Amino acid sequence: MKKLIGLAFIGILLLSGCIIMAPNGEPYGGQGGPSNPAYENENYGRPMDVSYFYDYLSDYGTWIDYPGYTHVWVPYEGGLSWHPFSHGRWVWTDYGWTWVSYYQWGWIPFHYGRWDWSPALGWFWIPDTIWGPAWVSWRYADDCIGWVPLPPRYRYSRGSGLYLSFIDVPDDCWIFVDNRHFADVYVERYVLPRYRNGEFVRRTVLKAQLSERGGRIVNDGLSLDEVERITHAHISVYHLKDADRPAMTRIDSDQVVMYRPDVSVKETAQPKKVFSQDEAEHRGLVIGSRGSVKGSLGTTSIEDVAQIQERHKVELRNLEHGQQQEIIQAQKQYDFELAKTRSTAEKVQVQKDRDRTVTELKSRHEVEISSRKKIQADEIAGAKVKQGEKKKK
Repeated sequence: MKKLIGLAFIGILLLSGCIIMAPNGEPYGGQGGPSNPAYENENYGRPMDVSYFYDYLSDYGTWIDYPGYTHVWVPYEGGLSWHPFSHGRWVWTDYGWTWVSYYQWGWIPFHYGRWDWSPALGWFWIPDTIWGPAWVSWRYADDCIGWVPLPPRYRYSRGSGLYLSFIDVPDDCWIFVDNRHFADVYVERYVLPRYRNGEFVRRTVLKAQLSERGGRIVNDGLSLDEVERITHAHISVYHLKDADRPAMTRIDSDQVVMYRPDVSVKETAQPKKVFSQDEAEHRGLVIGSRGSVKGSLGTTSIEDVAQIQERHKVELRNLEHGQQQEIIQAQKQYDFELAKTRSTAEKVQVQKDRDRTVTELKSRHEVEISSRKKIQADEIAGAKVKQGEKKKK
């Protein structure tokens, strides 16, 4: 009898959608689970230390011990075909080119810290406390624009900025789009095939500059006038407005509303759960390829087409899990806000905001999956081209 009751209870949970499995087969923690302590921080408007990042991002990815960096973070959406600064859009603000991420967690790793890449982990994020509109470098020509995350070795100097005439990053790390689509709302739809990156890098001009004006860090290496010239389009100008709590960055009329608190260093801070690289790979939390050529994003890997297709299936499964987790955490955050409301009007507004956010996330998730499949198709095409070239040799 007890066994039947137990099975029935599990069935109810599964039917109600309360259990969502992570890539390693363990529950993510449904809406009934414990809240992320980051949401319960009552000091939203005050300085915080880097431990907040560790807590907040733990629900959206995996912290890993990695040589040379101590703790690095890999998003659940990651994989060899995933790229930072792709799921979102570029806008020009009073801080220059500013990345508006469509991830619920995007206000942290696209504005603080830096991204780096390895064949073992794919893209991973290294924490830091300095806020910037977008830590990227640019390349451009009359028909395309590209950008790449600036690795940690290219350091920003307070008061003097960052100016580079050369950066040493693999060609595959760049994203290029046709000029016409650079300012598109869903720029990821128009990413050019990565196997052509070598061609684009050779014929484009490098612009790597973050300057400082009146205490502001400004990404103006690629000027607004230059972009308007090569895109033959007027680029709208937005003003940055500080959000009062963690949330997905949004555009409201002529404002970009973004949470960007002052964050201090805390030497003793560390994630509550950290995996070794081997453990993370064993659990399926990261999709790396230790056999790949250094600097490759899978396009020059020793993988054959069948292996790449199998990896793509796992990447899409992990992407869907990450998206489900993003919705769960958004709902948790609004439930926490709902519990603090004091009037019916406040409660109604929070519920409206929650429904709007969830609807928006689901819509953007559909675009992300469609765009990821296109990138994967391009990767397969590139692998077939390379296989054909090897056979000719």
